[in-house]
Amino acid sequence: MFNRFLTLIIAVFLLSSLSLTFIWKDATAREIFGDSPVTSVYRISQDLGGKWDNFSSLRQAWAEENRKSQGDEHKGVALFNQKSMIIPSDQGFHVAVKRFKVTGKWGYKTAQLVLSGVYGKARVFLNGIDDANYLGEFEGVGGTYYLDISSTRFDFNKENVLYIELSKSGLQQKKMLGWLWPEYGRITGEIRLEAVSETTIDYTKTTVAYDLENKKLILNTGLKHHLTLDHGPWAINGVLKDKDQKAAECLLPLNSNGEYEQGITLVFELPDPKFWSPDNPYLYELNLVLSNSEGDYDSVQFPIGIKKVTGSNQRWILNGKNFEVKGEIISSQQGYLIRNQQQLEDYLKKSKAQGMNLIYFMGFFPDESWLFCADRLGMGVWLEMPADFISKEKIPSYTQFQELLLISERHPSVLALTAGKELESSPKTEDYFREITKRIPTLPVYHMKIFADNEKKDLQTNILTGNGLQGEWGKVSFNKSFPDEDKNNTSWEKEIIAAIIWFLWLLFLFIQRVVSGKWNYTDLFNDRPKRAVRVALFWGTLGFISRMVTLAAVIVSLLFVIPLQLLVRIPYDMSAPVSVRSQPPLLLWLLLSFFFILIKIFQAGLAEAWLSQKPGALGFCCWLERRSNWILFAGAAWIISVYWKVWYLPLIVYAAFTFLLFPLRVKDVWKAGGKYRSVLILPMTLLCGIAVMIFSHWSDFRYLFQIALPLMKVLLSSIFSM
Repeated sequence: MFNRFLTLIIAVFLLSSLSLTFIWKDATAREIFGDSPVTSVYRISQDLGGKWDNFSSLRQAWAEENRKSQGDEHKGVALFNQKSMIIPSDQGFHVAVKRFKVTGKWGYKTAQLVLSGVYGKARVFLNGIDDANYLGEFEGVGGTYYLDISSTRFDFNKENVLYIELSKSGLQQKKMLGWLWPEYGRITGEIRLEAVSETTIDYTKTTVAYDLENKKLILNTGLKHHLTLDHGPWAINGVLKDKDQKAAECLLPLNSNGEYEQGITLVFELPDPKFWSPDNPYLYELNLVLSNSEGDYDSVQFPIGIKKVTGSNQRWILNGKNFEVKGEIISSQQGYLIRNQQQLEDYLKKSKAQGMNLIYFMGFFPDESWLFCADRLGMGVWLEMPADFISKEKIPSYTQFQELLLISERHPSVLALTAGKELESSPKTEDYFREITKRIPTLPVYHMKIFADNEKKDLQTNILTGNGLQGEWGKVSFNKSFPDEDKNNTSWEKEIIAAIIWFLWLLFLFIQRVVSGKWNYTDLFNDRPKRAVRVALFWGTLGFISRMVTLAAVIVSLLFVIPLQLLVRIPYDMSAPVSVRSQPPLLLWLLLSFFFILIKIFQAGLAEAWLSQKPGALGFCCWLERRSNWILFAGAAWIISVYWKVWYLPLIVYAAFTFLLFPLRVKDVWKAGGKYRSVLILPMTLLCGIAVMIFSHWSDFRYLFQIALPLMKVLLSSIFSM
């Protein structure tokens, strides 16, 4: 009988695993849009956004693309985890592949691949995945990145294949337990291919500042020499326009400094500037033209604004006037939803009409289209650097955020920075904040504490509460007009029906086990037990299985009951939990149930090896679990938790009975002729593995232990107050 039960258990586990694998659906991805007013008239541009193929590894992507190129795209597709996706979107991925064509007009120009809004370590290949096809790699933190491509790398006769592999960046791995947490790379900005002249203006290196004493506008930008430094000298001409009228002009001749990336500074005489403010968001138009004696040209046009920020972290002064913040916080998912619905401008206009003067972007660095729109409409912006939950041994250098700091310096709407979130205090941490403040001296720079009391330790610290952030500078509150998650896809809608049906089964099982009577340990060795004993063993086995199924039900219920909105405080990628919650709850329940059953049988099998008589792993499990009639109370607690939202009640009931019956469980092992330490072989092995892991990553776990208590306090108080 036990052998048939064991075969059935293994079969159900394998069937549920395969079913979940085949019907697995990722969290709903959103295509996101964004416009940029930056124009480059002398560049040939090809947008690579849109549909891409998504793979789990470079090797699989290469094999599939080879089949397609040979006309065998319908063979073996089922062997590979290929899906379609949209870029830019909020969907994470490991490998994305795009086919595209280039025409002959690209043959005489250097090309550069432009990728913006990249999160994760990116490696890029063209027409293969070998070293000869390698284009380059970079650590993306949300900025814009360039990779040069020689025209000889393209195939002008057929489609080219671009491979982008994303993995955890070094910064993501520095987070507390970041090496363990499933973090996906993503691209939330545009991808385009540009045919350019040999030397181009690098807009991403642009910053704007105004010298009040000398009445001059100082513009820092960069030149990018792509394949050679021999095309100089150059001349760059900058024209600043005020409503189509020339306000200032600067002509700068220059030679190469020996570097392929060359910084330059343009100084404009501007005695009577018009400052940007939320009440009067005035923008100039800047036109930069680069040329040389060989007839190469490049030009870039974009809007710029001038602001004068003084004051302190305690009190903000904008253009000589006190600026009291009244703003709202949006999360990454809210930001993606707004861009997906192409409501960016409408959202900012609506917020401004409601009296808001600032938007705080929490947990992500926004696409630059947000900042251009905020510049134009007169909405202040508060940005976060992606330095979160890092122990003192791993504090990053501010130079890792160079691209983001440059963005902050060139947009007049950026009024404040949060340089880090829950960074462990240390001299190295203080140096990090000091360097950020020195790098951008005109903006208030803060450190956000999430799991702390409400008493501020210094003016640089902000405490995040359930309502948002508040200080003498003003207040920003959480935005609730856009949802953080799609509740239709991430909830267990019929959980109460499942709980009631399961309780009725437990009640029926309880009655049958009482009626069928008791059985002894020696009955496990009887090849021909009496009918009454067989019936008792049958219901006893179902009792053991039902206990594990009840435990799985409690865990799956907990998975769906915790609202993800609470996790907006925690700057980790929530794609994996959301994907799990997008699966059928009943299938998750079934898989987890039989996984627990097999683990329990494996534990009993290890313990059985130390017994003089071998009752079989499943039989020994049934012997140890024969007092599990109490699961009826856990089933009732599940129903109560669904009705009254007391999610912790089933856990308390389950843990309480397990603890109370522990002495009897030890006694049952002794009756079987064994010692309880044999039952602890598997748990102790797991504990030793965990201990080794903690020792290997001690800095992370030490910091986790340091903040665990206030973290649990905040989460529990938030859940209980719902």
